[in-house]
This record gives sequence, C-alpha cells and structure tokens, in this order.
Amino acid sequence: MLIMLKKSILFCIINCIFCILNAQNVEFFGYINDMPSGIWLNQPTSTFYWQNILHNRMNFGWQINKNFRFDASARTRLLTGSSQMLDANQINADKGVVDMSWNVFGGENAILNMSLDRLNFTFEKNKISLTLGRQRINWGQNFVWNPNDIFNTYSFFDFDYPERAGCDALRAIYYHSAVSSSEFAVSLSHKNEITAAAMHRWNWKNFDFQVIGGVINAGGTKFSQNNYADSVSYLPADLVIGGAWSGDIKGISCRGEFSYFHSLEKHSDWEAKNTFTASVGLDYTFSNSLFLQTEALYNTINDENVLLGNGIIGIYSQPLSAKNLSFAKWNIFTQATYPFSPRLNGSVSSIYYPDRKGGYAGFSIDYSLIQNLNLALFMQTFYISLNPKPLECFLGFVRLKYSF
Repeated sequence: MLIMLKKSILFCIINCIFCILNAQNVEFFGYINDMPSGIWLNQPTSTFYWQNILHNRMNFGWQINKNFRFDASARTRLLTGSSQMLDANQINADKGVVDMSWNVFGGENAILNMSLDRLNFTFEKNKISLTLGRQRINWGQNFVWNPNDIFNTYSFFDFDYPERAGCDALRAIYYHSAVSSSEFAVSLSHKNEITAAAMHRWNWKNFDFQVIGGVINAGGTKFSQNNYADSVSYLPADLVIGGAWSGDIKGISCRGEFSYFHSLEKHSDWEAKNTFTASVGLDYTFSNSLFLQTEALYNTINDENVLLGNGIIGIYSQPLSAKNLSFAKWNIFTQATYPFSPRLNGSVSSIYYPDRKGGYAGFSIDYSLIQNLNLALFMQTFYISLNPKPLECFLGFVRLKYSF
C-alpha cells in the first residue's frame, strides 16, 4: 500500500511540474474522453457485457536547449463495467523494464489506472540523434500489419489508443542525407529479454527502402511449464531479418514489408518455429476526397488456441509480436473513408480470413460538435469458424472527446 501511495504521489508531482511550467520551450497538450460500450458474444454462451472508460491523456515536451529535449506522456483511465471486462492484471500490465503503470484502486466493477507510456531524453547534434527512455520505435510501413515493428506491435482493433505502447530502449540514428539514415536500437523488457536491431533506410527513384536485422527476446525469464496463460504469451528468442518499401505509382501509394524469424531455442513444452511474415498495401485518394485502401497479410504462424482460450479478448490482445500478427494465416483488409462535410467523417472497413472461414466488419462516424469537441460512434463485428461452435461477436462504442 505504501509503495502504491509513493507511486501515486510521484505521478502527481510529475504532472504538476509540467502543468505550472509556462515557457515557450514547453509544450502541453492532450485530451479527455468518455466512452461507454456494449459487447455481445456467443462463447461459451450468449452473453452481454458493458463497460465505460473515462480516459485522460497528457503529453509534455520540453526543449531544454538546441541539443536536448525531454518528453513525457501519461494516461489515466477510470474503467467501470462488467467484472468479466475488468482484469486488473491486464489493465496494469507494463512490459517495460521499469514498471510505470499502477492501479490506484481496483474492485470487481471499477479500476482506476495511471501509467506513463513515454518518458525519454533526446540529444540531437548535426546528423546524430540519441533517445533514451520509454519511447515508441515504429519501423513499420503498413497501416494494419507491420512485420518490421519488432519493438512495438499493436492491434488494429484497439482504436482508442492511437499513441500505442512504448518500450524502454536506447535508440541512435545517423542521418546520411535528407532521404537516407541508419539507426540502431536496443530495448529491455520486464522479463529481462533483450531486443536489439539495426535498420538502414534509403531512397531510390521516388521509393523509400529499408532493411533490418537483429535479435528479439533474447535471454530473460521463461514461462512455467504448467501455466497455459504464460505459454500463450511466451515470446521465444529469434534472429530476424527483413525489409520494407513505400512509394507512389501514378497516384497510388504502395507499401510492403516482410520479416523472417529464425528460432534460437527449442524445448519440449513449446516448439519454436522459423517463421515468415509479409504484408502489402495500396491506397488511393480520389478527387472528391474518398480514400480507399487495401492490405494483405501472410504469416506462417497462427494460433487458434488464442481464440479458443480467450474469445474476443484473444482477438483484441493480438498481435503478441511481429512474428505473430494474426490468428489466421491469410488476412485481407479493405477500408473506405469519406468526409461528408468539414465536420462529419465516416469510415467502413473489413477483414477476411480465408483459412478461418470468417471475417471482421467495422463502421465509424465522427462528428465535430464544436472546436476540439468530437462525438464518434464505432461498431465492430466478428465471425470466426471454430469447432465445435463459431465465434460471433458484436461491439458498439460511443465516444465524446475533448482535445486541448
């Protein structure tokens, strides 16, 4: 209890320091939103859950001088609803080497969680940039599935967390020119697993290319032999090589990326495998601002047990890593977005899983009530063919969001 109180006091002090700073070299912005939701699913029986999330985010930036910068971002969430939707361990999960997430209080139907998902210093001089601390390292090129994002994977379905999680890492970038750079990053997880990799990026004939190589999840603490939950989330050590490209062909944006993972370990409880993952995507904007995009993913590893064990929670918790981006081997995504007016935007999306004989459909509409205040509606539905009973699920969300 004393440790939790100390963490809460520290969190408040950090927020207060940056709130009272009033200088041109300090940035402060964020948002607060409230989002009630309802979830119906049929596994193991027909069930309805509800949840409400009151979410406050604060982003801080301090340009100390021309070479040094400090950034910190915090989010506070009050989650209420059905007890089945409030797993305190999942909500308080922090995969960094430093635990910067904690539940101030938690009960069967309400949890207040506070976390820091950005806390880093950056040094920049001439052609060199160094960043140390919790940060997001985004090497992916595609919109939905990113085989090159070996440091920070995310789930497309988690639309209410656009910033994405960060990792505790050291990142170094050397800029050869305006269109060419080399970088190296190394991160450490809560299990003392090391991920270290290098990337080189360049431009050729209006296309950007990159290659990556490194090791992921090396060393660290392994899962217990009889714990199924640990074995599902277990990430084996791998060597990884990959690449990506992006460019424009007659107004059509095209992107692609791939990664090959060579396993560094074998043991009797979990058969580590060499895997290959690749995704390609296209998008085009018409003269009337209609935006269309499509993307396809192929991955040799896919785990139906995630769905059998966790249902819709298994879908939302995907991906586990860049080598396990989906529970299906083949995935085909399409989306259309259209601004009906300067204040009203709508979007429809779908994912087809050929080998699972199922799919996903999503719909969203966002309306600007006044400046900085938006009202949005989101709907998602899933159908996955499973034995002995298919997984069917419908989710609805209403979000009121104020940005400052």
